[in-house]
Amino acid sequence: MIVVVEGPSAAGKTTWCKAHAPQRLPESCRGSIDEILRYQIDRWRQATAADARGELMVLDGDPFKLYYSWATWIVGQITNSEWFEAVEATRRHFVAGDYGLSDLVLYTDPGESELRRRKRADATRTRRNFDLHTAMRPHFRRWYEAVARLDERRVIWDHPAEGLTEQLLAVGPRPTRSNPQLFDRVLANLVEPSA
Repeated sequence: MIVVVEGPSAAGKTTWCKAHAPQRLPESCRGSIDEILRYQIDRWRQATAADARGELMVLDGDPFKLYYSWATWIVGQITNSEWFEAVEATRRHFVAGDYGLSDLVLYTDPGESELRRRKRADATRTRRNFDLHTAMRPHFRRWYEAVARLDERRVIWDHPAEGLTEQLLAVGPRPTRSNPQLFDRVLANLVEPSA
């Protein structure tokens, strides 16, 4: 089974993973766009390989980064053509099995004031894009609401203090994580923000 721990910058993803999933796959967003793409694809492949061996894999951050491109587009940081190029390129990788939808997403957003407090309290990380990420918070959530519309049991709106319980894991693995219909349904489920 593949579990993704998500939320905006300073939501506590890494802290939760360190406490409850020591065998997690960490996230790094350093390097060129191509290097980051290869890194995220490699994370997904590692996760599916572990799942094939019957292991539970927890990912600190979702390797399927189209949610980030969508939020960046909605806040006007990329153009329409850049968004559509991202969709086409990502769709090809998704259909090829280089990306997929995890079996379970643990998503939390403690609110902007708490996120800012946590950022100030964490001297170990610069969070250089924090303000942009904070502006994109509602759109990150909209993305995972679209995923939840596929199966509401697949998104838990919290990083549970008790960790990964048997009850949470009872949803089990998805029968398929990567196919064109799944990809298209996520995009169709996105609700555009009102003008």
